[in-house]
Amino acid sequence: MKVILLKDVPRLGRRGEVKEVAPGFGRSVLIPAGQATLATPAALKQVKERLAGEAGSAQMEEALAEQASETLAGATITLRGRAPKSEAGKETHLFAALHAEDVVAAIKREKNLILKPEAIILTGSLKTTGFHQAKARLGKRAVDFTILIIGEDK
Repeated sequence: MKVILLKDVPRLGRRGEVKEVAPGFGRSVLIPAGQATLATPAALKQVKERLAGEAGSAQMEEALAEQASETLAGATITLRGRAPKSEAGKETHLFAALHAEDVVAAIKREKNLILKPEAIILTGSLKTTGFHQAKARLGKRAVDFTILIIGEDK
């Protein structure tokens, strides 16, 4: 029995592939679980069109990631955190650490880029004022940038 996989199935195949499986396995396991559908000519045509559309959108996402990486590469993003007063030029601890969500908001504000917090890779905790190194995973690339934390006394 030929089926089209609708999801990745371990030890069988990836989504969109056409596989030959035992009839009992296809009818009692794959199709009821929503992991596969029968490989009819109409279904094969529909899957082929959908995969072609997804390939186009993947190329578009890769182009957007390329532009975003050029914008963010080597940039310095400024964040403000609450910290006690300190002497000029002296590193101080913040009252609360800053997180990837704070970095994403600052990138959106300064560079007009919308990223997910999962894309930000921090090399250390953001608990002190000063310069910190970070990376952003954009598509297949990892881009280095700098975070400057300025302490505010409120």
